[in-house]
Amino acid sequence: MASYLIDFENVGNEGLKGIELLEKEDTVHIFYNEAVSRLTFPMAEKIFRCKAQVRFFAASVGGNNALDFQLSSWLGYLYAKNGEEIYNIISRDKGFLHAAEFWRALKEVGEPKIYCWPSISLAQKKNMVETKGKETENIVEEPKETAENDGQIEKQNEGKEKIEEITENRESNIRRILEEQEDTEEIIEKKGEIEEKEEMIGEKRIEEKSEEEKRGEEKETEKKEIEEQKAQLGLKDTVHRILGKEIEETEEEKVCDLVRDSENKMDLYRMIVTKFGQKRGQEIYRGLKPEYNKMKRMEIEEIILKAE
Repeated sequence: MASYLIDFENVGNEGLKGIELLEKEDTVHIFYNEAVSRLTFPMAEKIFRCKAQVRFFAASVGGNNALDFQLSSWLGYLYAKNGEEIYNIISRDKGFLHAAEFWRALKEVGEPKIYCWPSISLAQKKNMVETKGKETENIVEEPKETAENDGQIEKQNEGKEKIEEITENRESNIRRILEEQEDTEEIIEKKGEIEEKEEMIGEKRIEEKSEEEKRGEEKETEKKEIEEQKAQLGLKDTVHRILGKEIEETEEEKVCDLVRDSENKMDLYRMIVTKFGQKRGQEIYRGLKPEYNKMKRMEIEEIILKAE
């Protein structure tokens, strides 16, 4: 028996994947923003056909993080009412990790099993192992934080979430991206030509230098190549260059995540408006739109370099 609290404004239809596999003892609580509703017909059919009990909550609007506060309040109510069952918060918002950690730290209320996941399907995998009494690695839940390691843990969790997403359907995603970007092969070919020319120049210069000079030059060349790759492939640097002083550092990270998660310009527009509101979202989107395709190519190159 498990409860799933869905931050639909954050995860959309992707977060509901796996709902058709739930049992009648499970309950699903979908929190959505009436101003931003993107439920697809196939997903709506899965919701109405699933065995679990489903309840919808239209979150009040007008304040920042209104949905987050309402979902967290409902979590407390459910635990006080039902006690020891599994509670899964379906959201990419890491603020919910602090709510889960708060409950687990209260020894007087028992040992609540509260977890955070980006989709129902991932939560099911964890819950199945939990029910059988076996240990498993929590790939989404964030460990205890301190002021010193807060930033480092944040990056680790982002990496863990990304691994789960790629593991789930890596091959289909890579294939789709490569089909949409016709110039990917040209990028790889040019990269090979540049590396070949650099190698030839390097060999000619090495013949005229001592072994010590050779090692020094190789290290310097490697350092420059890494810096050039970071400058070319870094989405964060590109977003900063495009928007400059118009965007704050915290917004910059969120915009980079939205660019990676979007499938096309229209999808990016909807996600940005959902996250930052109509007025602010349009300002940000107008800056990103002209270089959207370029940023998606950077993402492909980034994936290729990691694979190498």
